[in-house]
Amino acid sequence: MKDQNDNLTTELLETKARRGRPASGKALSNAERQARFRAKHPTKTREELRAVVIEELQYWKDRAREQAELGQRGYAWRLDYAALGIATLWTRLFPEHDTEIEELANAPFK
Repeated sequence: MKDQNDNLTTELLETKARRGRPASGKALSNAERQARFRAKHPTKTREELRAVVIEELQYWKDRAREQAELGQRGYAWRLDYAALGIATLWTRLFPEHDTEIEELANAPFK
């Protein structure tokens, strides 16, 4: 055993320093990390999602209408099909009847 005040004598059995970053003792479990992430990033409500879906539908319908006016019918049909895909995804997530989204999805872009 070495004297606490002796700083000149070396240790009898030298131990190598451990590799890597030393442990802090404050590591979080995966569940704690996930809980912090969920607290930071709250989920959107159904109404917020609905507003985003309606905005996206209107955007794609407007692009399809613009392309149809320019004579690009094939491209307009593809854009209209994208809008229909958004509406289909919404109805799969929320199967209850939503007339505004259905009307937007089925409205002709002509």
